[in-house]
Amino acid sequence: MVGGDSEERVPLVQRRRTRSLWIIVTLVVLTLTSPDEASFSQYLAGSPKSMLDHLSYRNLVTQGMVAVGLEKRAFVNLLLVSFGSREQDFYLGILGKWISVPGIGSFMCPFVEWMSSLEPSDWVNDDVYFYALVMGGIYLLWQFLDETTMRDHFVLTEHSILRRPWTIVTAPLSHAELSHLAMNLFSFLAVGPAMRASLGHTSFLHLFGGGALCSVALSVVLVKLLSKTYIEALGCSGGLYALFFFAALQRPDQLVEMFFFSALGAPALKLSHLVLVQLGLEMVLSWGSWNSWFIHLLGALYGLVFFEVQRKQPTSVGEFLSDLGGGLASFVQGAMDFSVYREGAGESEGMQGPGGMRVQESYFYQQAYATR
Repeated sequence: MVGGDSEERVPLVQRRRTRSLWIIVTLVVLTLTSPDEASFSQYLAGSPKSMLDHLSYRNLVTQGMVAVGLEKRAFVNLLLVSFGSREQDFYLGILGKWISVPGIGSFMCPFVEWMSSLEPSDWVNDDVYFYALVMGGIYLLWQFLDETTMRDHFVLTEHSILRRPWTIVTAPLSHAELSHLAMNLFSFLAVGPAMRASLGHTSFLHLFGGGALCSVALSVVLVKLLSKTYIEALGCSGGLYALFFFAALQRPDQLVEMFFFSALGAPALKLSHLVLVQLGLEMVLSWGSWNSWFIHLLGALYGLVFFEVQRKQPTSVGEFLSDLGGGLASFVQGAMDFSVYREGAGESEGMQGPGGMRVQESYFYQQAYATR
């Protein structure tokens, strides 16, 4: 090289493996030092320094409430970290220590209570968490295996559809970037458990899995036919939009409140409006490169088709197309109705999520249903 000593560049695969090794070491350390329930109880009890502290009014009342089961307390170990809650107070356990986290107890405490109510068999047998683990495992393969190998077997293209047809199944579960995986898992775990509890195993698999597979496969074919563009498709976003659109058709006036925005005082949106806002924003943000938007749109349309088939089970193509048009018209009519915001939301009456908790208390979403 001109202008100085040459320096050999570390190969990309080696850099990726080094980064992944540090990630694994960090995960192991967090797992080994994740606090248990006994340490959480000790943290809440504190360490009184004198007999007067033991006999203090506050300490006696607290111990009495714990003894008779009146104190609302929950604990869950998530392997890497632990969460705890007492009344409306949220606590984070990490590296063997407990930290009180103020200001977020209103939406984190219901999550901790729901998680603590799950039996170990719920985690093993529930396919929602199985799919999430599979997606996380494939992401780790992206970090360790050669990128060419991963693209051959976990990315769908116009060539792999015929040459490697298994990529139609593996691509929707594949996420090469951590940000892509994190956002999809966040959305999937937000609505997946409640939808799974409502639909059952078979219908949930047909809705989410079918939406993910069809949106990825059709996007590759249609983009090639319409624009002669070569694209590589992966990720489960189409399945997520199928879930969202199905829920919006099932309950058009359902109000959805995401905790990021509710913490800022933003109003809840009707689910039908939320789907349209998401598609509209993505179309603007992806202007000139509509591949991901096309996948999401196809997933939403799959949710519409699935809803009409499950609702009426048409016996002919004409009847199906008629039902499809009617369902789309009903969705648009519901989306054009803004009276729900003037009237306000009534009492919740929605689907029951895992652990017997209502949907509005499950994971990262809080939902209420409008009274018309």
